[in-house]
Parts: sequence; structure tokens; C-alpha cells
Amino acid sequence: MVFIMHLQSYTPVLWPGQSAFGASSGVARILSTFWIGVDLFFVLSGFFITLAVLRPPDWNSVQFLKNRSTRILPAYYVSMIFAIVTLQVSMLLTTHGWTDLFMHLLLMHHLQEWSFFSINGPYWSLGIEFMFYLFMMASAPFWRTRHGWLMVPLMFVIALTWRSGVWSGVPIGQRFFMASQLPGSLDEFAMGSLVAMGYLRGVFSTQGTRRTVIGLTALLAGAMIVLYCMHAFSKYPYWETRWLVYFGKTLLSTGFTLVLVAFLYFSQQERMLKLVKFSTLGWIGAVSYSVYLYHSVMIHIGHQLIGPHTGPGWLFNGIVVSSTLLLSWLSYQFIERRWHPSLPPAT
Repeated sequence: MVFIMHLQSYTPVLWPGQSAFGASSGVARILSTFWIGVDLFFVLSGFFITLAVLRPPDWNSVQFLKNRSTRILPAYYVSMIFAIVTLQVSMLLTTHGWTDLFMHLLLMHHLQEWSFFSINGPYWSLGIEFMFYLFMMASAPFWRTRHGWLMVPLMFVIALTWRSGVWSGVPIGQRFFMASQLPGSLDEFAMGSLVAMGYLRGVFSTQGTRRTVIGLTALLAGAMIVLYCMHAFSKYPYWETRWLVYFGKTLLSTGFTLVLVAFLYFSQQERMLKLVKFSTLGWIGAVSYSVYLYHSVMIHIGHQLIGPHTGPGWLFNGIVVSSTLLLSWLSYQFIERRWHPSLPPAT
């Protein structure tokens, strides 16, 4: 979703007057909301990281941080080298450029507006993600107590309080930057955490047709909520609409959470597992992190190769997508799996 959205949004900037997917305003409005893939990422992260905190019989914060670092940093650093060498090697000739690089290496680039999108736009969310790791590591001892569930409502309160402060005290042009910081995203992570706690308690273990009915109901309800949010995001100016700033992400993450719940039910069904096995979903899931790291860079490399005057078309989109997928597969096989051997092959 994020890849498609960036093809849609970068094209008229890199090639003025051009459109990646045709001139339809309706299609453009829909594709412009595909940034919600980041919010799905946060919900899923809340689910998996909470499992990583609650599952081990004994808690080891050093091992937790090591596992998370080896999972995301090697591929991130290699992609950063690729981005700098291919697109902006000149940044290494200035003090400002080295400062920018240093902040990215420490995953602190999201804390300054000038470095938020600087080397590679999608990197901003990795800074938020790593802050969430540190938050979970610091709060893990409480998460693992019988009162750990209280962390979920606390995360909601923090997020809504933060975003209300952004609405009332931050200029419109800075609202995205401020609201996207970890406190403003904690409710999305909390949604995933809530599902993880239910999962570990066997809430989603049901039998027979009831499992199918609940799964389909959750999937339909979640899809309807997500579609409504996409409609609202395309209809109203997000950062100028109070209820969207306050509750838009909470409602969206609720929809994604229901979709996640549906797939937890479906994963207990043999026919669904066979369907996924013979689709491309498993492969796409495996390489998705590297796709996130490389897709924006590949769009800009394509712009350099064909020039600013030759507008992109479906052939260009196909080449960019296929080359990104190939590069992402190589990254997954030889970098991600090298540093995190527990990852399965991309099949």
C-alpha cells in the first residue's frame, strides 16, 4: 500500500503534470489514502512485540534488544548505504550531511523535522518503531505482572492526550511531524498488544463453524471500518479536522485489529493455510520489510535514469516494482536471514 501510494504521490512531483495510474481523480483520492499501510505496520508491531515481551519464561532485556536490533538494523544500514551511494553521495561532503547520517544510524532522525524524510522518506517510521522497542523493554517488568493489562488503557490515554495537545498547540504545518512521534502512535501499538494478550490466553481458539463465522464477521467489520476511514481521509483535510486528529488513527487501527483477529481465526483452518501457501502472500510478507526500505529509492533511481521530461507509464511502474521486489528478495535472503537466522525462506 505504501509503495503504491508513493508511486502515486512522487510522480507529479518528479514529473510535473504526469500521473502514475492515469488521470482519474477518484483513483487518485483512493491511492492517496494508502499511507494507512504504516498504521497497519504499527498494529502488527504491537502484536508481535508484545508477544516477544510476554512469551519468554524469563525476561532478558539485553536479549530482547539484541533480537530486535539484528532483525531491523542490518538491512536498514545496507539500504541506507545504497540510498546514499546511488542518490546523494554529496551529503558526505558536508558537516550537515554527516550529522544527518549520524542521526539516522542512531535511529534519532525522526526527532528533527529537517532529518525526518532526509535520506529516504520511509525511514521515519523505523525511528518510531525503535522507540517503541525501547518503551516495551523499559515497561516489560510491569507488562509481565498480573496487572500488565493496565498498560493498554494507559497507552490510549497517552496517545489521545498527545494528539489533543498537537491539535491545540501546534501549527498545521507541523502537526504530522509532532503527532507521528511515539506518544501519538501508542494507541495503534496498544491495539496490537491487546490482541497479543488475548492470543496468549487462548481467546481465539474456537472449534468448527463458529470459528469461521467469527473470523468472517471480524474480517467484514474490520474491512468496513478501514474503508470508512479511507473515505473520511480522502474527503476531509486530515490535519485541519479535529475529530480526525483526535480519533482517526484509533478508529483506523480498530479496523486493522479486527482484520488481524480474523486471520488469527483463519490460521486455525487447514483450507485457509493451503490457500495462503499457494498464493504469493507468504513471499510478499517475507520481503515486505526490505520493500519498505528500498521502494522509494528505486522510484528516484528510475527518475534519474529516464530523466525529468519523459513521463512514467505502466512499463516504468512495472520495472520499478519488479526491480524493487528482486532487490528486496536479495536483501531478505542474504542480509535479513544472515543476521536473524530464525527467519524462514521466502517461499
